Amino acid sequence: LKDDSAGLLAEMLRQNYTLTTLVVNKNQFSCVAAKALSSALLGNDSLTELDLSWNKIRGKGAEALGKMLAVNTGLINLNVGFNGLDGIGTAAFIKAIKTNDHIVNLNLINTRFAGSQCKELAKSLASNTTLKILKMGNNPLKEADLEILQSGLAASSLHILGLEDIPMGRGLYERLTKFEKEHGIVIHYGNSGGNQRKRPMTALTLVLDELSLRYWQAGAHPVCER
Repeated sequence: LKDDSAGLLAEMLRQNYTLTTLVVNKNQFSCVAAKALSSALLGNDSLTELDLSWNKIRGKGAEALGKMLAVNTGLINLNVGFNGLDGIGTAAFIKAIKTNDHIVNLNLINTRFAGSQCKELAKSLASNTTLKILKMGNNPLKEADLEILQSGLAASSLHILGLEDIPMGRGLYERLTKFEKEHGIVIHYGNSGGNQRKRPMTALTLVLDELSLRYWQAGAHPVCER
């Protein structure tokens, strides 16, 4: 699908009140499509799962998605991974995390999330009460950025934090694993660098964790069928 299909898709979302899952990953959607879909989802509270990963969404399009998420009351699972969201896009998602009280699972893997934004992200996480899974892997973050991010984790509602493929030394790794035990947060490291110990079967454990979370949220939210 290309941008010229987004208008029809957006119109469908404005009129459809039964669709709960929409997977449009690995297409050629860019700014135009992102803006159209964002506009449609401002008034849609029936769609609970949206996968926009592996598209070409960045800049103003990414910003529109973030602003939509800030006020959307339907989405529980949102995947915008592997889009070059850039600064204004990731900034909008940080603000959305602070105000949205419905999102449970947010995928920001490989979205060019900047380390300089970790301070604001930490504040947003401390304010959010519903977000349980946040995937931040494969972003250009440094150890100092992760230290800042950790400051907001203790007060957050997170159960799972994905930091796959983000380089870190053994010292930080050991501090984070201690933090996990103290605060009940599971952190996935994947193939992160440094001299840390790699955790086996990361992909499988992440899937199992998400399945467990779906059972957990079933009492309060409708579970989306894939």
